[in-house]
Amino acid sequence: MFNFPDHFTKLIMSCLQNVSYSTQINGKITNTFSPQRGIRQGDPISPYLFILAIEYLNLLPNWPPTDSLALPNNINNEITSTFVHLSNNTPDLLAWKYSKDGVFSIKTAYNLIFNHDTETTNLKWLWKAPAHPRELFFLWQIFQNALPTAKKLHNINCLQSPLCPLCLTEEETPIHILRDCQFSRSVWLFFKVPPSFFHNTIQAWVKSNIKDTSSNIHNVPWNTLFSYILRGIWLARNNKIFQGKTVIPPALAQQILQKASEYTFLNSNHPPISPKQTIQISWLKPKPNFYKLNVGGSCAENQLGSGGIIRDDKGNHIISFSHYHGTGNVIIAELWALQLGIKLGVNLGLQKLEIESDSNAVIHLMENQNLPNTSAFFPVINNCRFLLQSLPEWEIRHCYREANKCADALANHGRISKLQNSVKNDPPALILDHLHFDQKSCHIPRSVPNSRPTTNVFALENS
Repeated sequence: MFNFPDHFTKLIMSCLQNVSYSTQINGKITNTFSPQRGIRQGDPISPYLFILAIEYLNLLPNWPPTDSLALPNNINNEITSTFVHLSNNTPDLLAWKYSKDGVFSIKTAYNLIFNHDTETTNLKWLWKAPAHPRELFFLWQIFQNALPTAKKLHNINCLQSPLCPLCLTEEETPIHILRDCQFSRSVWLFFKVPPSFFHNTIQAWVKSNIKDTSSNIHNVPWNTLFSYILRGIWLARNNKIFQGKTVIPPALAQQILQKASEYTFLNSNHPPISPKQTIQISWLKPKPNFYKLNVGGSCAENQLGSGGIIRDDKGNHIISFSHYHGTGNVIIAELWALQLGIKLGVNLGLQKLEIESDSNAVIHLMENQNLPNTSAFFPVINNCRFLLQSLPEWEIRHCYREANKCADALANHGRISKLQNSVKNDPPALILDHLHFDQKSCHIPRSVPNSRPTTNVFALENS
């Protein structure tokens, strides 16, 4: 990478970090002002500054960047995980990123202007929650700030007092009446929630609990029970105001649990148990004169790692790699592993290559000949296909995790170590046991539905 003088690099980074704006009103340009949070994603000038950084800092030939950039860590990690085209065989495309097909529409522009807050507009996850539509509509009201709380009615002169009707000590806001009021808190504590439960803003609090499927109480999923508790508290509040009825928190909690249990029972689908079979999984040596590339991705807490290993037809280690890719999701990690692994095989001058991944999504993306070029995955899929053109013979297939231990271990190492471009000609110590296990063709039992194939691969050849 070309080294610019320090003062020139500082000048470029100053352009990226120190932002100022001016506006034009009635034909006159106002004085400049600086945003408090600097340049943000979606800023109209940010693409041009990013291009400036790409051109002058010369990132592309060494993509993903191997040296730390003079940018905040979260931005650096996002850049590191981004796919770019390795070849010029794909023309640039002008696309509108706020629509699925990349085509501009008045509807998407309107939503962008008037509903830019994605927390309140992208609520598809909410309507998928396992609860009655009444509860889901109540959740929607929370996110739209549409609950007629005392403070809201007081602000529009519809109510004399903004105080909570249950405790009469604090203003009634959505977060107060649904969580922080002493009455509401007593209801939540009946379900033995931890102290950390009473933190966060209302939208983030609701979203995190509705998406929580890790626990249940009396065979009721927590996200179902959570939605019933919210509406139950609100109904208790309304009964107190309009009918003068009061209920103690333990009794209300029991009523809520009964309703949530009834809903869960009546809406439980009990599909017939699919008959299963136990098959034996092992790593399979490639065909004679072929090499085998196994790749895997790792993701934990949005941190990404990829890894891969190339072996000969005797199962001997030829080369392996692990790499840290910043932040993202597991599909990004799996695709990075595929691209880096194929590129490594091409650079070694291999002629015949079998490729295995334990990610069905990767195989399906490689199969999909109609993947739109507006897809975020199109660059990496196009890169892999372009690289594979250099190989006279190749195959790509799915394998079970039990047959991909080496690649998965290398991917985890890349994520945890945060090392980039770690390529080993000798087998790393962390995969020695897996290598020995694979060379002996040891089997691991796996239970699969009878409808699944009894072998551990699906073949997709370059026919």
